[in-house]
Amino acid sequence: MSELIDEIRSRIAKRNRRVGSGYEVEVAKKISTYFGYANWDEAFTRTRPSSSKNILDDDGKKIRIAGAQKSGDLVPVGEMARHWYGHGLLGPIEAKHVESWSLAQLFKNPERSVLYKFWVESNTNTNSSRSVLFFSKMRSLDFVLHLTTLSIKMPCLMFKANDDFLAIRTLDSFLHEVFPTPNSSN
Repeated sequence: MSELIDEIRSRIAKRNRRVGSGYEVEVAKKISTYFGYANWDEAFTRTRPSSSKNILDDDGKKIRIAGAQKSGDLVPVGEMARHWYGHGLLGPIEAKHVESWSLAQLFKNPERSVLYKFWVESNTNTNSSRSVLFFSKMRSLDFVLHLTTLSIKMPCLMFKANDDFLAIRTLDSFLHEVFPTPNSSN
């Protein structure tokens, strides 16, 4: 019975990795197309997922520890890196295609929302405080959650969680606001 459960878990994990990998490529394509690149891999490289591992806790029980990507899911390269990191508030890129988030959850309690937890986890994994979280779910627009200042332009949803001012906007709005002239030095 245990082997069957392990097999089911393995299949679910593989499916989730395929969905996540596909979404990372989708985000990279949209950003690189906006900047005029013919191929997304001219502007980004995907980081290899760090594998999870089993360790023994203090009681000798086996527990699973998830791996972490030290550079985020996507890493800008070449000229794209200059664009991305040249903007003061942008850091490592995390991409999540999950059904568990909702804006209602975010408004109810920002610090306990799934989106904020993803953002904090990305900052922890990448040793950053400026992760940029791209997120979506089935039949939904692509959104971006990022660190911001109070002088941000609309349209966006802005909220404060702990001491961080964060904004959520659509991917298109994010690109047009943060990079209004993408091809000027490309």
